[in-house]
Amino acid sequence: MRLRLRQFCALAGLTTLEVIRQPICLILVTTSLLLMGLAPLQGYQFGEEGKVARDSAFAIHFLIGLLVGGYAACTALTRELRDGTAAAVLSKPVSKDQFFIAKFVGVASVIVLFSTCMIAATLLCEKAAPKMYHTDWFSVGVLLGSPLLAYAIAGLANYYYRRRFASTAFWLVLVFIVGGLILRAVTYDASASERMIRQYLVHVATPIQWRLVPAGILITMALIVIAGTALTLAICLNTAPVLAISGGILLGFLTDRWDT
Repeated sequence: MRLRLRQFCALAGLTTLEVIRQPICLILVTTSLLLMGLAPLQGYQFGEEGKVARDSAFAIHFLIGLLVGGYAACTALTRELRDGTAAAVLSKPVSKDQFFIAKFVGVASVIVLFSTCMIAATLLCEKAAPKMYHTDWFSVGVLLGSPLLAYAIAGLANYYYRRRFASTAFWLVLVFIVGGLILRAVTYDASASERMIRQYLVHVATPIQWRLVPAGILITMALIVIAGTALTLAICLNTAPVLAISGGILLGFLTDRWDT
C-alpha cells in the first residue's frame, strides 16, 4: 500500500512539473496577467465601479484556464502515449487506473496553481479599477510588472545556475502576484474610510473585495472538470481535437438553455 502511494505521488508530482516546464504554460499565465493589468485602464464603468474589471478578469481566468487545462492534459498523456513513455511506466507494477488518476491529479494541481495566481490577479484587477476617477497604480504595477521581474530573475538564474527558465519564471510570477496582493491587503487603513474625500486615500480606504474568491473557486472547479474530460479525450485524440471539444464544452457552460 505504501509503495502504491509513493508511486501515485511520484507520478502526480512529475506530471505537474512537466506541465509547468512547458513554455506555453508560462506564456498563457503572462498573457492573462497583462490582459488583467490593462483591463482597469479603460474608462467605462457602466454605473458600477469595478464591474468591467471584475467581469474581464473572470472571463480571462476561464478562457485562458481552458487552454491551460487542455494543453496540460495533452502534455500529460498524449505525448507519453506517442513517445512510449506511458508503455514503459505501465510495464512496471503500476495499474492503468493508478496511472490515469495520478495524471488527473497532476493536471488538476496545475489548474489549482494557475487559478491561485488568477484569483489573486482578479482581486488586484478589481482593486485597480477606477474608483472616484482614481486608479490604484500599485495594483496595476504588480499585474504588469510581476511577469517582467520574474522573467529577469529567471533569466539570471538560468544563466548562472542552469535553472529551467519556464518553471522558475512560473513560480516567481505566482509568488510576486500573491505577495503583491498580501502587501496591498495589509496596507488597508479602516480608519481612512471617513476621509475618502481626500483623493490620495481613496484606494487606501477601499478594502480588497474578498467576496470574489468564491467565484474564482467555482471557475477553478469548472476548469478541473473540463481538464478531466480533456485528459480522457487525450487517450485517443491529439491536441487540436481535444482543445476544440473543450471549447465546445465551454460553449455549453455559457449557454443558458438548449433550444429544441
